[in-house]
Amino acid sequence: MEKAAAICTPLESRRLKEENRGIIRIDRLTRYNAQVSIGDIVEISKANDLFSDKVIIKPLTLAAIMRSTVIDQRYLCDALTNIPFKSSNIVIILYFKVGLAFIVINLIPSSNESANVVSRTFIVTGDTKFNITY
Repeated sequence: MEKAAAICTPLESRRLKEENRGIIRIDRLTRYNAQVSIGDIVEISKANDLFSDKVIIKPLTLAAIMRSTVIDQRYLCDALTNIPFKSSNIVIILYFKVGLAFIVINLIPSSNESANVVSRTFIVTGDTKFNITY
C-alpha cells in the first residue's frame, strides 16, 4: 500500500561501502506520512508521477493558520516545486525560519487522465495553483 512519496538519493560512495546492508534512511516527516517507525521493514518502488494543476491544503497549526493568510501562490509553488507528495500527506513549508505544517486535502492532475488521487504521487510545477482551506 502506497502511503508516502519521497525523493531517494544514493549515499556517497564512502558511506555506501560502510552501510551496504539493505538499510534506507528516511527523514521524520516521510516516516510520519508513511506511518512507519525506525527499524520497520518498508517496501520502496518507483512512482509514476503526475503533475498537479491544483493543490488544496489545510493548515495544521495556529502558526500556519495565522501566516497562511499572507502566503501567496508564488511562494507556495516555489517552496514545493519538484517535491513529491500524495493526498493526505503532511507538508512543511519554511516561512521566515518557521516550519508551517499543512495537510494535503486534494490534488487535481494537470492531465485529463482520470487518476485515483489517493493512490498517486504528484509533483508541483511552476504552473500549479494552491488553495488554502480552513
